[in-house]
Amino acid sequence: MGRGRSTGSHEIARACGRSRTRGERSEFPGKKGGGEHGAGTVLVLGVILATVMALLGLMALGDAVATKERTQDVADVAALAGAQKLRYADESAACQQANDVVARHGLMLASCTVEARHVLVTVGARTHMVDLSVESSARAGPADEPPPWI
Repeated sequence: MGRGRSTGSHEIARACGRSRTRGERSEFPGKKGGGEHGAGTVLVLGVILATVMALLGLMALGDAVATKERTQDVADVAALAGAQKLRYADESAACQQANDVVARHGLMLASCTVEARHVLVTVGARTHMVDLSVESSARAGPADEPPPWI
């Protein structure tokens, strides 16, 4: 091997693009190393964003389930009210009674039919968080006369 000039670690660092030498201070006091300043902040922001999105999704799902439960409850009550009215009046009065019950609850009566002294009611509503349509149906009539479709 020849007696040439030996390559020192400072020269290798400069060749790799590092301009600091021993004894020089970093731009960020107390920090060692280089190019990942602020990576933790980006990671934390990503985790916070993912958590917020998951919570919003759960809230939308909860809203849809609550709306479905509400429409089912109102459909049940409207069908019972219509069946009670059908005992003493005609089919149109039974459906009008069911419509009145649904309207008092702030929902929409999608359909009302009477088949063999049984009232079939379908109630519709929209969810609040996401624009979804939810419908629930119910049937009510005398217990001693099963509906013809059973």
